[in-house]
Amino acid sequence: MDILNNNIELVIVICLIVILAVIILFMSMRDKEINRRLEIFEKTIEDINQQNYELKKMVKEKMFHNTLEDNQELNEMLQKEVQSKIQPLQKSLKEIEEITKSFQEKQKDEVLHVKEESVNFFEDTFADISKETITFSKPAFEKDDNEPTAQIDDNFDYEKKICELHKSGKSEKEIAELLNLKDSEVAFVLSLNS
Repeated sequence: MDILNNNIELVIVICLIVILAVIILFMSMRDKEINRRLEIFEKTIEDINQQNYELKKMVKEKMFHNTLEDNQELNEMLQKEVQSKIQPLQKSLKEIEEITKSFQEKQKDEVLHVKEESVNFFEDTFADISKETITFSKPAFEKDDNEPTAQIDDNFDYEKKICELHKSGKSEKEIAELLNLKDSEVAFVLSLNS
């Protein structure tokens, strides 16, 4: 039964590790996708800046050759051109920032949730182990009509008695029956004293 419990606990721990690995893999893939999009936007912004620079250069060249009215028209045209190209990019960058923030918040929440579940699992596991240890420390004797009634003695050293019976050639099962203990408790004591 303990082996089955240990196997179940091992499977649960492995499942938690797999879940953590999947979350980390998902976060990594998501970060790569966001970085790829940001690179595309950065390149587009560079291109726009280059075009802006060229337009300004053209405007400066034409300023010397045109009248004030022409310059104003060119300036307005330039501003409209720049605004028409920059506004969609600004909106896209804001959307990316919002997506990134929400993704980071979700990641934090998921990691905290997994941590809480892990802590609760280990606390429960250790509580179960503690309960088993407590029940092992003072076993109850069962009354059998054919055997004399055994008196429970708080000073009785079960560990010493188990070791003595084992040295005398008794099997774990026989020791467990004699002392009214579980087989696993006897095996546990013998493993500690071997």
